[in-house]
Amino acid sequence: MHHHLHAARYYLNLHFHYDDDVLNDRRIKAGFMECLDIMVPTVEERCDILVQLDSYENEVGEFDRSLAIRTRKKKHP
Repeated sequence: MHHHLHAARYYLNLHFHYDDDVLNDRRIKAGFMECLDIMVPTVEERCDILVQLDSYENEVGEFDRSLAIRTRKKKHP
């Protein structure tokens, strides 16, 4: 779990998330998914999180605001 938790934190950290090395690293994404399976009790909740994650990754809704995009590497996680 310890390794998966670090992968999840790294994956969700705005400072690193949009870097190609993070987005293309299957081990980091797998660690995040493993952590999600362990920490989120129901399949429905995990599905909701993955839908929200799509918005996060594709800069949809609140995530497409220019201020949100410009401060990714400046804000603390």
